[in-house]
Amino acid sequence: GITENDYGAGQTVLLNWHADEGPRALTASIIRQAMTGWGAGPGDTVLGIYTQSSASYRAKYGPKTQQILNALGFGVQWIRADELPGRSGPVIGVVPNCYVATADDAEALAGAVRAGGHLLFIDGPLWGIQHRPLADALGLAKEGRFFDGLSALVPKEPSDLFTVDTSRLSVEAAAKLPDLWWQFQAGHITDLVRDVGARARSLPRPVAVSACVFPRLSVARSMVQDWPRWVREGLIDHAVPMAYTLSDARLREYIADWRTVQKDLSRIVPGLMVYQSDANTAPRDSAEVLEQLEICREAGMTGAALFASPQVSEELLEALATGPWAR
Repeated sequence: GITENDYGAGQTVLLNWHADEGPRALTASIIRQAMTGWGAGPGDTVLGIYTQSSASYRAKYGPKTQQILNALGFGVQWIRADELPGRSGPVIGVVPNCYVATADDAEALAGAVRAGGHLLFIDGPLWGIQHRPLADALGLAKEGRFFDGLSALVPKEPSDLFTVDTSRLSVEAAAKLPDLWWQFQAGHITDLVRDVGARARSLPRPVAVSACVFPRLSVARSMVQDWPRWVREGLIDHAVPMAYTLSDARLREYIADWRTVQKDLSRIVPGLMVYQSDANTAPRDSAEVLEQLEICREAGMTGAALFASPQVSEELLEALATGPWAR
């Protein structure tokens, strides 16, 4: 969607979607019309504006906006919103992905427009329009309702700004694409695991093939790591889920999840943390480690991996030798 608003002596335009990731010809056409309509000519430099609190977004999305502007013949000078009040004359600028703004930032942006400036926003400042000056400058009172799902946008007439061929891809076919893309990627990774396992087992000595994997199946899937398949098809001898948690309850949740992969858990050897935290890598209390080992033993697992060796203390070795490893 596009909104346009006159405010004071200036004007704002808002492209309320990831326009920099959409059809480039369409986005470039809108930006060109805005910049030239506001008086910027080829070779001119326009402002790229961001707030301190949205600096990370600028770092992520700003280069895309600059690429479009440069391709249109405009230079870009990046400044923070709090630097606007000190500038002389009306400004012409682009404000990409500026989701967060302080009250002072909102006033600086609005003040530049009131004074005759022209700003094009790419993606709305969702949390910045809580400040009245920015809401007034954009002509929007609050964030709108999001819509989710897959839809087809069918133009009423042909356009050279974007390609449309409804005969090639239906909404139903498009809905299947994410899963097909996942299968394509996961399949190649699985082929690699299969090949490495086969080569390792062909060596002239006994070899066990294992893989450290993400403990939550949902996370493993999002990382395109189909380790349940590796276990089911025997491509690895052991999956080693990185169950690095201090919580016994969470470890039990992991184990319940793993039973959906292999009921008897015979090919699953969990990795347990023997340090206190990522911020404090001192050895963990031995009794806590032994308790998690007992949870795994009670679940029917044949063993566990301890991570990591620098934190395996003499105290823990003694506790293991006189406890679960006594035999």
